[in-house]
Amino acid sequence: MIDIYRKINSYKEFINSILIIFVFITLPFTIKIGNISIIVAAIFNILFFDKNNVRKLLSPIFLFPLALFVIQCISAFFSFNKELAIKALDLYLLSVLLPIIILNQNLKDCFFFDILKWFYNSVIVACLILLVHFLIKLLFNYNYTDLHFHGFTKILGQHPVYFSLFIVVAFLIDIYTGNFSSISKKKMVHVGILLTSLVLCSSKAVITIAFLIFLHQFFIHFNKFMNKKNLIFLLFFVFLFFLISPRLMNRFTDGLVIRHEVLNFKPTDDYYQKKQFSYQEKTTISDLELRYIFAKIALYNLFKKQKILFGFNEGDAQDVLDYNYMSYNLAPNWFEGFNVHNQYINYLFYYGFLGFFIFIFYLIYNTFVLFNGNVIYRYFCILVYFIFLFEVCLVRNKGITFFFLFNSLFLTKVVYFENSNNRDQRNP
Repeated sequence: MIDIYRKINSYKEFINSILIIFVFITLPFTIKIGNISIIVAAIFNILFFDKNNVRKLLSPIFLFPLALFVIQCISAFFSFNKELAIKALDLYLLSVLLPIIILNQNLKDCFFFDILKWFYNSVIVACLILLVHFLIKLLFNYNYTDLHFHGFTKILGQHPVYFSLFIVVAFLIDIYTGNFSSISKKKMVHVGILLTSLVLCSSKAVITIAFLIFLHQFFIHFNKFMNKKNLIFLLFFVFLFFLISPRLMNRFTDGLVIRHEVLNFKPTDDYYQKKQFSYQEKTTISDLELRYIFAKIALYNLFKKQKILFGFNEGDAQDVLDYNYMSYNLAPNWFEGFNVHNQYINYLFYYGFLGFFIFIFYLIYNTFVLFNGNVIYRYFCILVYFIFLFEVCLVRNKGITFFFLFNSLFLTKVVYFENSNNRDQRNP
């Protein structure tokens, strides 16, 4: 047994590199496949953790996720609904395991590029699977709702918002590793696949921030593009796709409406003063209006019930929200089970100011470290921070995996490889 351990240990760097690439490759696919890759990689890295990397576990890259997980464990312990709280902790454990896996990697430039390229190719393959499935459903005249958003990514068991994030990161990888002096036909095909998939995922928040990022990059590198006609044609193709799909356009225009009467919505504990949303209002309410209402309900209860310091706890917070939704006639059979759709408010509502400030300090640390690095790190921060305003990503498997996997990867690369190389160059 000892001999087997020693033999595996002698090949641990090679095995580890295969396992971490497998974790990134499986991210765009089903949760079951992704979980298997993470579990295997985590077990291997814990058993064969390089003693030279132990000091890295004292860095903020690991300590911040660990602190958040400890807060979540304490919150679960004090919850009335222990079963729901413990179930959530199973997911949150990923936020601790993923930094351990990443911190035990040798992220030299060549291997770092390999990881990014493998992920990029994996996203392309996943998009192709979804597009083929989309065309098959289109040929068989499926209902429109089965063709985009949840219907588009359902075959891979993916949430369309998270899959949109994978696509945008794939674009960022292209920006990071690509050569802007020329655009090959292969790259144009890849861009077309990614753009079409992004549109069909129909995540308004992701598409908005992605558009701003791409527009910025387009103007920066416009003079370097030799094949401008192809690029302009591609952009025109995407615009035309929107134009000939009025229902798809309606999702973007209708969802951004916020009416005056919704702005005047005021939560209250007085049952006779509570607004009772009518059937007509509930059927016409926009995504932006829902987020506004959820945020006001959450913040009102947080302060009114004096839960500011520790929040409503892991197992009980959703019950509080559902009770309030019901009191405003937003439930049952409508919005029960919906979170506040804002990551920042979600941390505040669940864990109070204690958990909220740890999370914010973690993001501030990210900003200071990553904004001094490559453009892909800065865009990643901007992308994630913006999406957190509209989605609670860190309560779902793929959302947790996406954020902590890439965030830990970029932080480790900058802190332990790029910065250390700079120090070595200054001190030969």
